[in-house]
Amino acid sequence: MVTFAEVAPLSGLTRVAGYDRYFADLIFDGVPLAGKRVLDVGGGTGIGSFWAVLAGGAESALVLEPSMDGSPTDVHRKFADMAEAAGTGDRVQLLPIVLEDLDPALGAFDVVLLHQSINHIGEAYVADLPHSLAAQQHYHAFFDVLAERTAPGGTLIVMDSSNRNLFGDIGRRSPLLPTVDFRMHQPPEQWSGMLAYHGFVEKRITWLTRREAGMLGTTLLRNKLASYLSTSFFVLQMRRELQ
Repeated sequence: MVTFAEVAPLSGLTRVAGYDRYFADLIFDGVPLAGKRVLDVGGGTGIGSFWAVLAGGAESALVLEPSMDGSPTDVHRKFADMAEAAGTGDRVQLLPIVLEDLDPALGAFDVVLLHQSINHIGEAYVADLPHSLAAQQHYHAFFDVLAERTAPGGTLIVMDSSNRNLFGDIGRRSPLLPTVDFRMHQPPEQWSGMLAYHGFVEKRITWLTRREAGMLGTTLLRNKLASYLSTSFFVLQMRRELQ
């Protein structure tokens, strides 16, 4: 049987060692995946979905990664390479669409993942989200659809960076994340507060550091202060309330 460790290098990501522990202990920590349907919104190459199926025992995973002009992208080609190597067939699929265009006939999913994608849902709005009615309306419309696609009792997982970071607060680029503009992100409390209006409850926030810190390092540094001084990474888990 093909393992996740064999498939992950085809994603094109560097330093793939440690991703197995990253997904098991941080992203999907405490989330039952066996026999579940996963929806991976803005999932890129689908690396999280492949882990969920190959290592987590999920029944299936659907990756949504839109293409700007409708043509295949490098991301889509890497997904195809991973799918071929994994031999997962239709258990892991990719659709080049946004969540709003997903066929309602596909039903609701047990686990919904937004891995470093929630800020891209409204790039023109996210920086002003706490103070802009237009920005809030944009995201509330998206969260309406997100709630419909999450099964009652299902789990929503949001992984991203907070906007509060030492380097961002002093107007510097982070040496750890030189491409990240922290102004284009929001803290987990902002997201959980908005999601609560859409029937998501029981928030759980975990602060992260870079996985290269190793098991001991990530354990010791898994707190808000250490995250603020480094990456500002967080994982927000919420449950869709039963109806």
